[in-house]
Amino acid sequence: MAEEWEKYYTKEQLSKLQKIELDNLRVFIDVCEKLNLTYFMYGGTLLGVEKFNGLIPWDDDIDVEFLSEEYDKVRDALSKLDKDVYSVQYPLEGTYCKDYFLVSKIGTTHITNEKCSRVQRASVEVMAVYPVPNGRLSLSVYHALMRLFSFISIAADRDLPEFTRRWSVSVMKGISKILDRMGGRGDSEFVEPR
Repeated sequence: MAEEWEKYYTKEQLSKLQKIELDNLRVFIDVCEKLNLTYFMYGGTLLGVEKFNGLIPWDDDIDVEFLSEEYDKVRDALSKLDKDVYSVQYPLEGTYCKDYFLVSKIGTTHITNEKCSRVQRASVEVMAVYPVPNGRLSLSVYHALMRLFSFISIAADRDLPEFTRRWSVSVMKGISKILDRMGGRGDSEFVEPR
């Protein structure tokens, strides 16, 4: 996997990208600390901190989570970032088919997908963590909907016509509402990213 990144970046380019993303992360952390919000690293970012005392040397993104009950506060705070410096993509808005915020520094780009050669700004993925139902049947239905949600998100991430992406986002919003109702009950036992 470490050699895979060499298709996209030189060591210098990747180092520069990671520095920009760490700056973006500091902006998000400042937002959270000003509002006394809970946040934490996950995925490759958490692994990098644990194993490498920083980012994984070949990782080209940063992953951060926050608690779903703070969603509106996070959304409001991110909407107040300087729009001349930062861009924020909001979950499932327009043709953006992801269920997380993407905080990006304007004027920075990198290729994120070899197959569709999509160019994206250097960014931090900011994801809410939601409650999950603990009943056996409820949890099975929940996970089936999660798999469908993920499949649509991955499919919509391809170079598709705008109307197809908008349709995908609409379907994902519907699934998300069902998942919220399932996880929002008082019988929730633990949380996981959606």
